[in-house]
Amino acid sequence: MTQQERTILNSIPRGGGPPARTAGEVPGGATAYSVRVIGTGAQLDALAEAWTDLLGRADATVFQTYEWQRTWWKYFGDRRDLYIVVFERDGRPEGIVPLFREWVKLLGIPVARHLKFIGSGLSDYLAPIVQRGSEAAVAGALARHLAAHRGGWDVFDLEDLNEGSPFLELLPSSLEGLRLPVYRYQGTVCPAVDLPGSMDDLMRSLGSGASYNLKRKKKKLQSNFTSEIELVRDESDDIAGAISDFASIHGARWKSQGHPSAFDDEKHREFHVEVAKGLARRGYLRIFFLRVDGKRVAVNLNFNFRSVIYMYQGNAHGPEDVMKCSPGLLIAAAAIEAGIGEGMRVYDFMRGDETYKYREWNAVDHKNWLIRSSSPTAGGRVRFYFFLWAELFGKIRDRIRREWYDYRRFRITGKGLTSHLRYLREKIVTLFGMYVHFLKRHFRRQRRPGGNG
Repeated sequence: MTQQERTILNSIPRGGGPPARTAGEVPGGATAYSVRVIGTGAQLDALAEAWTDLLGRADATVFQTYEWQRTWWKYFGDRRDLYIVVFERDGRPEGIVPLFREWVKLLGIPVARHLKFIGSGLSDYLAPIVQRGSEAAVAGALARHLAAHRGGWDVFDLEDLNEGSPFLELLPSSLEGLRLPVYRYQGTVCPAVDLPGSMDDLMRSLGSGASYNLKRKKKKLQSNFTSEIELVRDESDDIAGAISDFASIHGARWKSQGHPSAFDDEKHREFHVEVAKGLARRGYLRIFFLRVDGKRVAVNLNFNFRSVIYMYQGNAHGPEDVMKCSPGLLIAAAAIEAGIGEGMRVYDFMRGDETYKYREWNAVDHKNWLIRSSSPTAGGRVRFYFFLWAELFGKIRDRIRREWYDYRRFRITGKGLTSHLRYLREKIVTLFGMYVHFLKRHFRRQRRPGGNG
């Protein structure tokens, strides 16, 4: 980041000296908070105990734990400015909004200042961390803070906000009440399964076909191979080795289908090792492996947080005769059965609408949303449109890369000129429709998430 870029970003109060604070009465009888902005790693470290205390008083997910957020910032905070807003009353936090700021560039030129949540990209759920009962007050206070400092940011994003979060209604209403433009649209889906009191009850709820298939696959595996379930969960376990094998299984499976693996990036592997160790200390980590003839061939990387099993990643890769036994299905079943034994009430597959989640487990979708606001200043409005073009070009680039990998896989099975032309026509229509939708959702009157928008 250049000195000029940093100077402009620093127009928002941030750490470096004493934490920035504002306090006092607010209009309309709203709750008055003492507000401070955390802008350095040292200040973030000092917040650890208060963060964990607040988490215990909040409705939250594993992705809002201090361990997850602090580790993410350690590995992915380069070239970004920390901007955590803390809302306190009587010296005790009632809300923590963990944000960072970065420049968005178009053709290499900085065009907009983007304010977004720590954990973006690797976290399936994001939201402010707020004491139960204070959600409306904190949403209003956050909106007022953003409005007061509107000259220091151009785009504010709260992405991967689940439909069950009260902030899906509270935050847009608060922003719009201060005349800040709001855009909202549904993004990913997170299928999940409600868990009964026993595995037998779950199998009965899935129907005889699913139960028979699971038993048949398990019997076939046990008849032809030596197999066992292995669990890594404690800080004293070989977590680094488990993450290494998890990455190998995950990567081999993706590469066999013509796609690269995210774990080819050393930074991603190191992040997962460190965050797994941190969550193991809290008792949240569960890494299940299926060993076949002594070799790990399937994995479920889970986090058991409160009453929910967050299935972060699951995959399988092995010899063809082993894969015919559906090791991915078997390791998921083992993880679910163990979770039921621990009193877990939900198995959350998290982002992605892969067919197996519905076919094998009758999962039900839960929608994630993006709440976006733009600065109402004259310069902010201009930079917002530059931001949209930069985002659109980025999506086009990423989609072309993805489609290329999909096409490589298609070439294995696609035969003849006709099938290739049909494939290309379908992809062109899909891509065109996707980008028309991208433009429409930013250039039309916004509607509430419950409406047709």
